[in-house]
Amino acid sequence: MSLEITAWEEHNDTTDKHRYRVQVRAKKLGDIRPMFKTGWEVVGEGFSPRNKEHILIFSREFDNRKQWEAFAKSLDVIVKEIKKSGKERVFNVRKAKKAQKGG
Repeated sequence: MSLEITAWEEHNDTTDKHRYRVQVRAKKLGDIRPMFKTGWEVVGEGFSPRNKEHILIFSREFDNRKQWEAFAKSLDVIVKEIKKSGKERVFNVRKAKKAQKGG
């Protein structure tokens, strides 16, 4: 399973909730959908003919940042979060490498 996940937070001054957008790239749609079943809304989709990859963008609100981090850490793939400053935070590097090795 080869997934590439990039996420960012959408800031909204009208609510205290944290809305995240997650862009997922994969060769097979079947690899993507099981991870984003509950509570996620598909807000965009595309296909890269060059890489033959499907691209889906999901959106979901979390009550707080800790809930988002728990979700990101629950996945077995690397998740890159892009902060509003442009810096990246990466989740699951060790877990993803272990899953690739089959351990």
